[in-house]
Amino acid sequence: MDLEVTATQMRFSRIIEEYLRNSTLHGARFIVDKDASWIERIFWVVCLVVSWYASWLLIKASLSAFENNAISFVVESSFRDWNTNFPAIIVCESKNMDRIQEVAEQLWGADHDFTLEEVLSEIAFFRGESYHTVHECSGEEVTASCFYSNFSYYAELVRSSCVDSISKCEWNNKPFECCKYFHRMETELGICYAINSMQAGKPKSPKLNMFSNRISGPGALKMELHTEATVFILGTEEVPTLVTPKTDFLVVGPYISFVRYISKRDIENDEEIRQTSVHQRNCRFADENILDVHKFYSYSACTVQCRKDRQMELCNCSSHLSPNSPDWQLCNMDGLECLNRNYEDLSVIIAQWSKRRGRKGLVCDCLPSCTEVDITTVYDSKENLVGNQNPVSRIEVGLIELPTERYKRNLVRGKLDLVVSIGGTTGLFVGASLLSFEEDEVVRDIQLFVKAMPQHSAELAKEEIFQKEAWLYDTLLRKMQTFSNIKWSADCVYTRNDLMVLEDIKLQGFRAAGSTELNEAHMKQLIESVASFHAASLVYEHRTKTNIGQTYGDHLLEITVASEIAWFTTGLSAVLAAIRSLPQYQGTDELSFIDNKLLTIVEEIYEQAAPSKKYRNVLCHRDLWAGNIFFPPEKTGPALLIDFQTCRYTPPASDLNFSLYLNLCSRERKKMERKCIDLYHTHLLQNLSDFGLEELMIAKSELLESYEEFRLFGVVYRAVVATVVKVPAEFVTNDFKYVDRSKVILSYMKTNQEFRTHMEECCVDVMEMALSRANV
Repeated sequence: MDLEVTATQMRFSRIIEEYLRNSTLHGARFIVDKDASWIERIFWVVCLVVSWYASWLLIKASLSAFENNAISFVVESSFRDWNTNFPAIIVCESKNMDRIQEVAEQLWGADHDFTLEEVLSEIAFFRGESYHTVHECSGEEVTASCFYSNFSYYAELVRSSCVDSISKCEWNNKPFECCKYFHRMETELGICYAINSMQAGKPKSPKLNMFSNRISGPGALKMELHTEATVFILGTEEVPTLVTPKTDFLVVGPYISFVRYISKRDIENDEEIRQTSVHQRNCRFADENILDVHKFYSYSACTVQCRKDRQMELCNCSSHLSPNSPDWQLCNMDGLECLNRNYEDLSVIIAQWSKRRGRKGLVCDCLPSCTEVDITTVYDSKENLVGNQNPVSRIEVGLIELPTERYKRNLVRGKLDLVVSIGGTTGLFVGASLLSFEEDEVVRDIQLFVKAMPQHSAELAKEEIFQKEAWLYDTLLRKMQTFSNIKWSADCVYTRNDLMVLEDIKLQGFRAAGSTELNEAHMKQLIESVASFHAASLVYEHRTKTNIGQTYGDHLLEITVASEIAWFTTGLSAVLAAIRSLPQYQGTDELSFIDNKLLTIVEEIYEQAAPSKKYRNVLCHRDLWAGNIFFPPEKTGPALLIDFQTCRYTPPASDLNFSLYLNLCSRERKKMERKCIDLYHTHLLQNLSDFGLEELMIAKSELLESYEEFRLFGVVYRAVVATVVKVPAEFVTNDFKYVDRSKVILSYMKTNQEFRTHMEECCVDVMEMALSRANV
């Protein structure tokens, strides 16, 4: 037996020794190296233990960061194309003595005990307390004709219908049928009527389009109410509760006109947020519902559920107004007396620590909604309705302005990031790897290029631009490349909002031109790539039956050329100042033209930045200067395009003008212009023919006509770009880019002859173009 144990131990020892000798773990083979001294072996054992321990600490930190810091909040300000949803407006009747008297007479006759009207009022508009009901209808001395159960029935008898409550509705001054869009909504305040609420009505109930944007302007809702009511202004998933903050509702009564203007900030969620757990993001989406009382989750709906659960715990029943509750759960008179007795414990929501100090209230472990909104009252007014004979109130609720900011919840540490982090840690400290790439026993290295956004970007607009490019690489460009036999961009391996992993095209010998001006051979390679890129756009649209502009317009927003983009307008002002300083334009007529007409003409470029209604549109790169073009090691074959941040859905002529104006001086451009256009047309036809789609070809006449029209774009953009890329880097501060660069440009033109020559050439092109357009 001892010999067998010894043999087993020896076999096990040999297996361990063999494993360590051939292992890729750092230092493992030195531990069993028979030629090494015992000091060396101990050294490597210590190193191995320290490496494993360090690896464990980093893995533990990665797991902790993944669980507790996976989400980041930023503020977005790219508001130009937002569609802002109006808040939910919920009308809850709060008092109606006429209706109470009418119902009381139906129940008990005209000569009834009037204390029963107080009882009926408390039942119909129950707010947690029922002093009169308990006093009159419980105990030894009870009022005759009291009712002791089925309270929800009597409450509904009293409450007014939608038609009797709301009339004369208008959205942006356009009338609509009130009760077609104000839907019934069960709340813990009783039956209410809500418009634009997820919680109200049935799934197929008609919905009013209440979005506001640059075209419609800030939205406003007007209506008249025929009863005393509370008007709640909430997020679309929120519900009225007993403890809704006073800032979120209006208490309205007859003969009064109420006006409230609000500002609204939404929360946008990155698409990958859905991959995280509720614990990680610390919020719930509306469809992640765990409640019985409402169809969709929200913080307020959760507090209603919390109150109902506590009522069931204390009194074995819930309020007769508890929404969507079965009859057997609703309180009778004994239960109502219990609710009244525990009013202080049920009415107020308090924190856990406050409960421990003995304060009475309700502790609710409710998470916020992932899409909750921030609504702030900006303006409130209340005026008497003079001369109005009917007991109505007029309500107007509107956005004071379109939002310019919104919050965004981004995923910064996803599951893949966790795997990469753990894999990198074990690879660095331990030498362990889950994957190896081998073929015929030859190890292959894969080298990639990582493009990352700064961890803490000072300019939010740059984050949005980076995310636009990441989205393009991950979706549209990847799909388009499959419809092209010519490769015109680097392959993308992985993207997320703050990082892109691309193939390293420099390893294949691709290089930038090394000069801001291209030669004829380079221009031919560029034109071939641009034509292939545009052809892929046309083929993709045809094969997928997709209009890129309509389907992906939200991802292709203008980021460089617009009247509200300070980088461009500041540069344009500098160009106009430079033109005005040139000696050849000091005549009276020239100065008058510069001061009164030039700006209006060059601002036509803003229209050319948008999709055309006249010419065929394709996905255009829109930043084809030498730094964004990489050429193959051989002098033939297409170039590769990089930096797709400025992509827009516009006519091909915009890319053609960019290619020629940004990469050639005026003399070379005039010499090569027609040759490049002809070459582009030839390559475009060839690419479309490869897929048997010659019918998609853009006519030469349309191409030439659009090129002439878009020449203004190339001329002006070249001049504006020169004010940034042709000056020393230390000049380009934030003030220079976004506030004023005219003084610096004029000063540099006086001290640097090379810059003056280039700037003067750009300015002359702009002036000649403007004069020719003015004379058309």
